Amino acid sequence: MKTKFRFLLLSLPVSLLLNAPLLASEFRLPLPKAPQGRFGFARYTLRDSDVRQGTLKPGAQLFNTHNGAMEFLTPIDDMKQLDELGALSHDATGFCGSMDYYPKGFSLADTMSHVAPYFPPRAHFSDLETILSDVQLAKMNTTIDTLGTYVTRFHRNELGQNAGTTVLQLWQNQLQSPADWTIDPYTHINTPQKSVIARLPGASADTVVLGAHLDSIASRTNYDAIAPGADDDASGIAILTEILRIIETRHLRFHRSIELHGYAAEEVGLVGSREIATKYKSEARPIDAMLQFDMAYYSKNADNGLLFFLEDFTALDLTRSGIQWVKSYMGDVYKRGAMPRGAASDHKSWWEQGYPTLFPFENAEADNPYIHTANDTKDKFDDGTRMQRMVKFGLIFLAYEAGLESLDSPNAAEQNRLMQETIAKDLALALTGTADHYTFAVSAPETTQYLEFCPMDSETDFRCSAERQRLTASELKKGRRIFYSTSDQVFKADDKWRIEAYDGSDTLLARRQIQWQK
Repeated sequence: MKTKFRFLLLSLPVSLLLNAPLLASEFRLPLPKAPQGRFGFARYTLRDSDVRQGTLKPGAQLFNTHNGAMEFLTPIDDMKQLDELGALSHDATGFCGSMDYYPKGFSLADTMSHVAPYFPPRAHFSDLETILSDVQLAKMNTTIDTLGTYVTRFHRNELGQNAGTTVLQLWQNQLQSPADWTIDPYTHINTPQKSVIARLPGASADTVVLGAHLDSIASRTNYDAIAPGADDDASGIAILTEILRIIETRHLRFHRSIELHGYAAEEVGLVGSREIATKYKSEARPIDAMLQFDMAYYSKNADNGLLFFLEDFTALDLTRSGIQWVKSYMGDVYKRGAMPRGAASDHKSWWEQGYPTLFPFENAEADNPYIHTANDTKDKFDDGTRMQRMVKFGLIFLAYEAGLESLDSPNAAEQNRLMQETIAKDLALALTGTADHYTFAVSAPETTQYLEFCPMDSETDFRCSAERQRLTASELKKGRRIFYSTSDQVFKADDKWRIEAYDGSDTLLARRQIQWQK
C-alpha cells in the first residue's frame, strides 16, 4: 500500500543531516587528461621495481599510486605497444583488465541507462528449475579442451588469431534451429583477432548481452609463449557455449533479443569489447543489460562454488536482482566482492558506454595464481561447482532480463502472489530541502545493514523504473537504525518511490512505497 505524504518527521539533529556521508550510488569518473598518440592512449600499471628497471615508456605520465604499484597514462603510437603494456600490467597486479586502451575520439557516456527486467526479480518459476537441471560439466570440459589445442590464443599469434573461428564453429555446432540465429565474426580495427557475435532476435529490438573473452596471454615479448588460458578465459567461453546448447535443446525463445559475445584481445586493454560497445552506443542500440563471464573454474576450499558479485563497474539494480535469483534458485552461495588495483573485464567496456552490467567472478582475494602462464590448465581446476552455477545463473539472467516466453503464464500467477506478499512497512522518512531537491533520513529496524531505493511506475509493478541507489551511512539511536544522506534527491509531484531495508544476509526486512505530493 502506498503512502501519500509531504514529509514524515523524525527527531533527528540538523547536524546529523548536514555532516552525513554522501549517498552510495552509481558514480562516473571522467576520462583523465592524457597524452594522445597516433592511436590514442593507454592506462597501465607497473610495480615500483619495474619503474626502477627502466620499463617506463617515453611520454608516460603518473596517474595514480597504490600498494606498491603505479598507474601511468601513455600515448599509443604503435598498436604493438599494447602487448607489452598488457603483460607488464598483469605482472604488476595479477589480474586481467589492469590496463585500458582508449582509441582516439573515445568518450564516456554521461549517464547510466536503465531498463527494467522483463519479469519481476522477486518472482519464482518452478518451470525454470527444470531447465537449470540440464547443465552438463562434461560438455564444458570438452569446450575447454578444444580451445586448449591452441598453444596460445594471443591476439597477435598467427594461429591464435584463429581462435574466433573455432568459437564460431563451436557455437554453430550447438544450433538445432540455425535459421533463427545469426553467428558472425566481428572484424576489429585495433587487433587482427576477430570477436564472435551470436544473435537470437526477439519480438523487441531491446537486447540482452552475455560475454566472455576468447584470447589468452603469457608474455609481453614472445607471441608464441605457451598460454592455454583454461580458466582465463576458456571457462567463460565454455559457459556461453553450454548456455547456447541448452537454449537450443530446450528451444527457449525470448521476448527481447539476446546476443552471446566472444571478445578478441581482452588481455591487452579490452580492445575487442571496447570497439563493439562503442559502436553499439554510436548506433544507439538498446542494450538492456550485459553479463560478463571471465574465470570460473578455480577456487580454494573455503570459497568452493561461491559466486562473487563484483561491484566494480556494475549496476546496483542488476546486482540486487542477481543476489535475489541466486538465493531463490541456488541458496546462499554468493558473496559480494571487488577487484583490487583497478582491474576489470569486458563488462567495463559496456559500463563506460552507460549500459548496465553485472559480473559474477571467482574470489578476487584468492584468485587463480596460474593465469597468464603456461600452467593455466585443467589440472588446476576445482570440482566445477562454480562453473555449473555460472551456467545456471546465465540462464536465469536471460529468463528474467530477456523474458523467457514459456514463463508468460506462470508470471501472471507470480504477479498475483507478489501483490499478496506480506513485507513489514517498518520505515519512516524525514526530508529537508526546497524546490524538489531534498536530503533525507530513514528510520529502519535495528538489524538493517543498508537501504536501497528507486522510482517505480506504479504500485503494482515490482520493478524499478530507474537505477537503484544505496544508503549505507547510519547510526544506532534508541533501538532504531538511522540512515542519512546529504546528496540531493529530486522528488517531483506524483513521483512514486520504493524504499527497501536489508539485513547483512541480503534478506528483505521492510519496504515502503511512497508517492510525493505537494
